Amino acid sequence: MNKIIVLSMLVWSASVDALGPSPVVLLDHGVVCDVLITGQQDAPLTESGQLNLVDQDRTIDVTTATVPARLGLSFGIRVTLETGTALADARVVVHHPPLGAARVTTQSWPIWLNAGDVSLNLFTFEHAYELVEGRWMFQIIGAQGIALSQEFDVVDKYAAAAVQDACFPAAVTS
Repeated sequence: MNKIIVLSMLVWSASVDALGPSPVVLLDHGVVCDVLITGQQDAPLTESGQLNLVDQDRTIDVTTATVPARLGLSFGIRVTLETGTALADARVVVHHPPLGAARVTTQSWPIWLNAGDVSLNLFTFEHAYELVEGRWMFQIIGAQGIALSQEFDVVDKYAAAAVQDACFPAAVTS
């Protein structure tokens, strides 16, 4: 089994290298303490079937790859494209430990990226069954393959001191 894991990691690494430099630029990654949902759209490849729309100019509150599993907390990536580049048929893909009644491990939705535009892509813990600790990964995948990957470790809801201080200061001091 270990040989299969190592082989798949080598194949994944080789496929990313074969693409050449990615046009996707990671501007930031981490936690958004409180996000305002501006609308919804159908997203059949997500567990809920809906994608929450948010202000794409919203910044990340805490740059981190460690995320406490707390209801209402959002985390993810802010990306853009290099000037003069394009990314056709792109999707955000989120891999995570099994969650929900269907034990979903992958969710995805289309992403529209234009050179110079900022795209904020988040997962928000909206339901208790989503509070699954473990390794989560956000990827941007285009027609040519994986253009960007960012891993997160979702941990106990009281861990990640920087997030606690920024997002839940009253809970830290009481």
